[in-house]
Amino acid sequence: MAKKRKHQVKIGDVYAVPLDTLNLRYGYVRMYRDPNIAILAVTSRNQILSLEEIKKYPIVLDAFALRTSIEKGLWPLIGNIPFENEEEEWPGPRKQVSKIRPDVRMVVYKGHFISEEKFGEYDNLPEYKKLTDEHLIEEINLNPTLYHHIEK
Repeated sequence: MAKKRKHQVKIGDVYAVPLDTLNLRYGYVRMYRDPNIAILAVTSRNQILSLEEIKKYPIVLDAFALRTSIEKGLWPLIGNIPFENEEEEWPGPRKQVSKIRPDVRMVVYKGHFISEEKFGEYDNLPEYKKLTDEHLIEEINLNPTLYHHIEK
């Protein structure tokens, strides 16, 4: 049996994330350098927004994402919003909070884990979140006040 090819994801690609089983509501994500994503501050009901509409909204959250549904081609590709430069292709620095070793304080930045001492900052950084597809949907659904809702 032939193995199904992975969908080619490009930096800047924007995808609609189905937020319910009937595909009536959507959230939106933009691809950083693999495996990072930006969750955009907009959701919609009854229609997938155009790239022009989506461009108006800022990022709510940066996260490490498994991208399973995206790579399988299950979530609709809306288009691509290129980043201005290579620096913007990465999310900002985030702190890794370890429940097993709280004494080990690392910062995730540009795909590297850097000690708090070397990076020089930790406490005021946003938390590094790892999201499966299900957790990504849950993250959007559980925080409705962070999003502008468009109903068509």
